[in-house]
Amino acid sequence: LVWAPMDDRSARVTFTNGRHAVTATLLFDAEDQLVDFWSDDRPALVDGKLLPYRWRTPISGHREVDGRWLPRLGSAVYEYPHGPFTYGEFEVRAVAGQKPYRCPGCDHEVRAGIAHLVVVPVGDADARPAEGMGRAQARWSYRRDLRPGSRQ
Repeated sequence: LVWAPMDDRSARVTFTNGRHAVTATLLFDAEDQLVDFWSDDRPALVDGKLLPYRWRTPISGHREVDGRWLPRLGSAVYEYPHGPFTYGEFEVRAVAGQKPYRCPGCDHEVRAGIAHLVVVPVGDADARPAEGMGRAQARWSYRRDLRPGSRQ
């Protein structure tokens, strides 16, 4: 990652993997929380064509979870010429299985009673890891043991 501050509230970050590089602008609020990022390096598929529309992910509802400051809500938005198109609204949620399962987001085996923080569509009441996260596939996950005094 190459980090280049732009001003007090934003920075440009470039991630390079081999020949591929993606650059995004990150926007922070007065409390230094990440509240939005956007990139012009993720084209939209429209009528079978990849078109260079800006892609954004506004996030909100930050709170502390296991010593980490994490957002609770996020959206996936393309900025089309006629206005923004929100194609996904997501929430970070702790999801625990009643039996061991393999997380589809990070591919780790997770013991029963261990929760993952996962990103699922807002309102997805079917997010159950043992059934493959219901309609959702985890976008990212973070292991967390829910039992007091236990260690991972």
